[in-house]
Amino acid sequence: MALDSFLNCIKKSTEEFNKISSNEHIRVISNYDCDGLTSAALITKALAKQDRIFSVRIIKQLTNKILKEIATESYNYYIFADLGSSSIDFFNNNMQNKKIFILDHHQIKNSDLKNGFIINPLLFDVDGSKEISAAGVSYLFTKSLDSSNEENAYLSIIGAIGDSQENSGFIGCNSLILEDSTKYNLEVKNGLRMFGSQTRPLHKMLQFSTDPYIPGVTGDEQAAISLLEESGIEYYANNKWKKLNDLTEEEVKRLTTALIMKISNYGNPKNIFGPVYSLKNEPNDSILKDVKEFSTVLNCCGRLNKPSVGIGLCLNDKQSKGKALELISEYRKEITDGLEWFYNNKNQDGIIEHESYVLIVAEGYIRDSLIGTITSIISKSGVYNEGKILISMAHNVDGNTKISTRISRYNINNINVKEILDNICIGINAEVGGHIEAAGAIISQADEELFIRNVKEFFNKSLIENVGN
Repeated sequence: MALDSFLNCIKKSTEEFNKISSNEHIRVISNYDCDGLTSAALITKALAKQDRIFSVRIIKQLTNKILKEIATESYNYYIFADLGSSSIDFFNNNMQNKKIFILDHHQIKNSDLKNGFIINPLLFDVDGSKEISAAGVSYLFTKSLDSSNEENAYLSIIGAIGDSQENSGFIGCNSLILEDSTKYNLEVKNGLRMFGSQTRPLHKMLQFSTDPYIPGVTGDEQAAISLLEESGIEYYANNKWKKLNDLTEEEVKRLTTALIMKISNYGNPKNIFGPVYSLKNEPNDSILKDVKEFSTVLNCCGRLNKPSVGIGLCLNDKQSKGKALELISEYRKEITDGLEWFYNNKNQDGIIEHESYVLIVAEGYIRDSLIGTITSIISKSGVYNEGKILISMAHNVDGNTKISTRISRYNINNINVKEILDNICIGINAEVGGHIEAAGAIISQADEELFIRNVKEFFNKSLIENVGN
């Protein structure tokens, strides 16, 4: 019933959208991460098919400054994708004369939008952190506009994977969208889930592996080669470096066993083997063949301030593919360096470990646009117990601090990190956004010490209350 109500809301919103004159300019505003870029691409494809006039703006966060800029624009119709749910009061007070469509899955402060539609699964008891991403919402919206947009379903699966909603398979709306995807361009097989399996030589695949992070191997080319040699795997033959798909079934088993042993010493290796999602229409040596790689490339484009390249990839633009290849090496190096900094500083002052939480004070050691990605990788690595809250902090060039919050492993207890972050930020001038699984905030660097103190006080209070119960 919840799903039926959700789909009915989408149907009503698209019926209203189709009443808009084709002469009107549609302003699309979306987030810069993989989920936001795939959302923007889905909407772009659908609007182009309708011969609509439109423009797209990609942003890091819907800050008060950006909201004020948007309110002064001359456009009458807006689509906000992967953001907007926390800004209803602003829209009601400052954009009364504009029609607004919000396609989002983040938590909502006020669901009473006076001048448009909020299409958000949380309003219908559909879990927006596990069952559907913003790209999924955008896909269902575009499919309702025109059923032929079903051919783009694979983009929402890329968005969901980029938003960490895949856990050895999909559930809820994502599983239904997956069915649509496999009718067209998506293929699902079981295998070793490693980034670079299609494109990197074996030793490079291991060297640059961050999800999973391989202790003692990630970041170290010689250690990666040693792992292969110790496993009896020939990684160079016939004058070329072997890739994962060149290995025999027995070699894959030996490599899997070696990786499990390495990762087991530090975390949980259960997710290294399972469903692997690939695009049928991409060549085997393409960096976009593996959907997990595709999602990483999109995150790379957004977080290195090249979102147009990411959207170009989703639109199958050849020039964008060439530019993405240049960006990905820089991105992977920054991720690897960030993870090395984390593991090298685990017992130092910059990383505060508590029974309930881990506070990572990265300052300028990790780029602010990458701190969320690195926190997500750490949260899935198994280095911390199920349910532990990870809170990371990184400086940006504006004199502010970006906060990223995640939950270690899979959130079986439905811990709401957005609510936790809201509580921690009481008394601090902070812009907070996110959902149950992942949340973020922007604060002034001058408030860092107050934020850290609030973190400690919040969890100490929670611990006392739990003991009392």
